[in-house]
Amino acid sequence: MLLVIALLALGTLAVFSGIAWYFYPAICQWRDEKALAAEAKTAIREAETYTLNVSTTPEPPSHLDIFHLHLRVYANPYILHKYDLLEPVLRQAFRISQEVLAKGLRDWDFTAVRAVQSANLGQNLAAEAYGMARKHVDEHDLHSLQALTQLCQQFRQRCDQYSSQLEEVGDSVEKSFKMYLQVFKAKRDYFDPLILRIADTTGAEAQLCGEKGLLRLAEKNACDRLRG
Repeated sequence: MLLVIALLALGTLAVFSGIAWYFYPAICQWRDEKALAAEAKTAIREAETYTLNVSTTPEPPSHLDIFHLHLRVYANPYILHKYDLLEPVLRQAFRISQEVLAKGLRDWDFTAVRAVQSANLGQNLAAEAYGMARKHVDEHDLHSLQALTQLCQQFRQRCDQYSSQLEEVGDSVEKSFKMYLQVFKAKRDYFDPLILRIADTTGAEAQLCGEKGLLRLAEKNACDRLRG
């Protein structure tokens, strides 16, 4: 009798251990997502009362201490969306980026930047790198380049004219939020499965990346608003 009870106990323990092992990755993912959501709420509260501290030399808004402190929050838009935090995080990131860029353009010291520009250092390096790349293509991959160009022309002829209701949205945060919703759908339902099928067919290793982070999007939006 005791042996039967012991065997039943061991069997039950083995079943529960197997279930726990099977669900362990999902449990860890859920735990990490909850932690990031809690951090996102903290980032929103801190952003609401953030005082701008602009450096003396030009630097991108993403280098701000408040963004650097919560970098993983701004790098995970899909998890923010799952917990209904994407829109408020977007709004604060856009606001701070716009304010710091506007203030920086008034207060930054561009002496060092102008010195580099006057020496054409960046242009010379870019021209040299382009020349090297073009020389390699012409000498080794010209046929492949021509085939790729022809294929691109065929795709261009078959494409419909671009039209999207997103272009009619005036508020930049709302527009970006709706754009992210489309990106989540397209990436997870179409693009990622396509890449995995190609990898499985060719024997390649698929490395799926996440969506574009919020900070880079916020910087582009701030630059566009200044130009506009």
